[in-house]
Amino acid sequence: MHTKLVIRRKRVLPELNAASLALPAIITLLVFMVALVAQQSSGIKLGTLTEDAGTQVDNAWFVGLISTIGICLLAGSAALGFFAGNFRKRIQGGPRKTSALMWLSLCSFLLLADDALMIHETLSQMVPYLPEAAIQASIGFLIIATLLIFHRAIGPSFIYAAPALLCWTLSVCADMLPADGNAAIILVEDGTKFLGIVLWFTFIHDLATRYFLTLQANQTLQSSRS
Repeated sequence: MHTKLVIRRKRVLPELNAASLALPAIITLLVFMVALVAQQSSGIKLGTLTEDAGTQVDNAWFVGLISTIGICLLAGSAALGFFAGNFRKRIQGGPRKTSALMWLSLCSFLLLADDALMIHETLSQMVPYLPEAAIQASIGFLIIATLLIFHRAIGPSFIYAAPALLCWTLSVCADMLPADGNAAIILVEDGTKFLGIVLWFTFIHDLATRYFLTLQANQTLQSSRS
């Protein structure tokens, strides 16, 4: 009796399935339901909640451009860290909770939410005796704690994270000064904030790139040995 050995290649990509579109559709439906409830309860126009911020002002198209670019860079940082962390999970295995990239992606999302929704200003207005600086300091503490916990995995990429934190610290300190239209204070506040965002995006990009290069080198080494 002869036994036939059949080897089948494992599918790299999952088969396309219409059911995979269910979750994005449900999330979109829930978001618009919340928007409708907010419209009915507060009288805000639905268009105000859905249209781009640039269309809501009677000014030039470049109003708020630097802030919008900063938000895009933070969103890119969160997406890049999540993609690289999820890729690491699928290739090497192990829980996501031990991945520096996944935790740094959450930090990027926290920065994105605070910058886009101005959480530190909103909370300070809603909660008495809670200054904006305390909220921003809490966010900074979480980021510093994440960097310290995963300092070995971060390695030389820390050269971008350290000046990013320094720039954000300078921005917070400048924010506490009375601006009153002072161009110098505005330049220090917004300039160091934007520089910190650029450095943070570079930090995430460098860390993800080093991970992929290390993975490629390990695979090449394994191939040469086999």
